[in-house]
Amino acid sequence: MTQPAGDGFHRHFLVAAAMFCFVFFMVLGFWPPPRRQVREEARATEAFRLHHRKYHDVIAQISGLLDTIHHVSEMQQLELMAVTVSVVRGDLLPHARAEEQFLYPAADRRAGTDSPVFTATLRFEHRLLERWTEELAAVASEPFPDHNAFCLRGERLLGLLEAHLAAEEEVLLPMLDKTMTPEEFRREVERGMGIGKGALP
Repeated sequence: MTQPAGDGFHRHFLVAAAMFCFVFFMVLGFWPPPRRQVREEARATEAFRLHHRKYHDVIAQISGLLDTIHHVSEMQQLELMAVTVSVVRGDLLPHARAEEQFLYPAADRRAGTDSPVFTATLRFEHRLLERWTEELAAVASEPFPDHNAFCLRGERLLGLLEAHLAAEEEVLLPMLDKTMTPEEFRREVERGMGIGKGALP
């Protein structure tokens, strides 16, 4: 038994109307339905991470100095060597000391020990940083400094720094994000290190 021609027309009309409505709602932005915005809790170490980016810039600055040393006069080489040592001593070493005073003890406590066991490797890398910085300074202070030897030692130091920052950012800080609240981190770490709104006046 054949269906009346009108039924087919109505069916096509309904399909076309449904498609028109779907396109209309898409254009107006009602489809797909907007996802609910889930507010994620801020990481405890967020302000510290922003502060930490500064030291990636310091590494880039030192790298630029080392590259430039090969292409300038001997007098300019002496100046750039002195600046390199000054940047490490003035920016990196004080930050390393502050980490050992505030950040690392917080991590060791969260790892279940009052002794510096969990952060022992990071602390040792700070000792290497201090030692290699003094080696750089010794080369720079020679009567006739070997700029190639200086740059090789500098590149070695930069490799240590990059690995050290990666270990902190990919291992240490995620552990603290899981075990500390933002307020705890501000109180135990950021206030003493002078970071963010938790900094001491």
